[in-house]
Amino acid sequence: MLPAFVPPMLAVTGELPADDAGWAFEPKWDGVRVVACLGGGELSLWSRVGNLVTASYPELSVLTGLVGVPAVLDGEVVAFDPEGRPDFGLLQQRMHLTKAVDVRRARRDVQVTYVVFDLLQLDGHDTTGLPLRDRRELLEQLELRADGKVQVPGYVTGNGREVYDATKRLGLEGVVAKRLESVYRPGKRSDAWVKVKHVDSRDVLVAGWLPGEGRRAGTVGAVVLALPDGHGGLRHVGQVGTGFSDQVLDQLYAMFTAEEVADSPLRGQLDPAAERSVHWVPPTRVAEVVHTGWTRDNRLRAAVWRGLRPDLDATQVDPDGR
Repeated sequence: MLPAFVPPMLAVTGELPADDAGWAFEPKWDGVRVVACLGGGELSLWSRVGNLVTASYPELSVLTGLVGVPAVLDGEVVAFDPEGRPDFGLLQQRMHLTKAVDVRRARRDVQVTYVVFDLLQLDGHDTTGLPLRDRRELLEQLELRADGKVQVPGYVTGNGREVYDATKRLGLEGVVAKRLESVYRPGKRSDAWVKVKHVDSRDVLVAGWLPGEGRRAGTVGAVVLALPDGHGGLRHVGQVGTGFSDQVLDQLYAMFTAEEVADSPLRGQLDPAAERSVHWVPPTRVAEVVHTGWTRDNRLRAAVWRGLRPDLDATQVDPDGR
């Protein structure tokens, strides 16, 4: 029998601990969070918000042969580039697909790996109340290895600055610091886990799009971005017009034109002339952008598109963009 989905514990964004004794440090993997439930030779894969994504990653069925008892694992699905670095852009080519024919086609070019970093249940026993140190020891004992499809990377105790600097040299997204004595708090964001990023990235809502010009004529020129305003509405936080491949632009254009609505979710927040040029969509899709800070009028500065995040729920995007 398959164990039930366990909502994953979430990290806060912050700085390296001043005293890193008692902390574990591991890379921030730049993938999508996936909880794997195994039992009776079956597998179910769940996104961070509880959507079933098993069909998107059929190669991870290898997990059923690696664990002989029911278990719930926490980790990230990652696509690695030819140099062995996580590549979120590559993963974008897989994470939206659900039809078997589309997944098979995409797998020819983009393989994924399940990077496992926590154990939430084992053989009917809830392990979330154990310290991280003990959960990781149990996880290591499972010896989950499968020709690049499954990895259980180690962690470094202390030496947080060295790990941070090493991940920056390697071009990784950052590090996650975790208290070795921390219990696992399903569905909660806890300061027992701290993500420290090399670039500032934000989850934002897609509110609309502007038509392209020149070589982008007939497709998307820029995406209009918003965040919750904390009072039940939305606030405009700028737009993003860089970071798109031609393939992504085509996908977004098809998606947005099929969803276009007449009413602006940002009424009165844009210059009237600019607002007339925007094609609005329901603000139900989450995207990720990187940026260099905020302008005086609370717009994202130098935003660059990283991709849509179908693994995230629009209702859970925080006003501060965590």
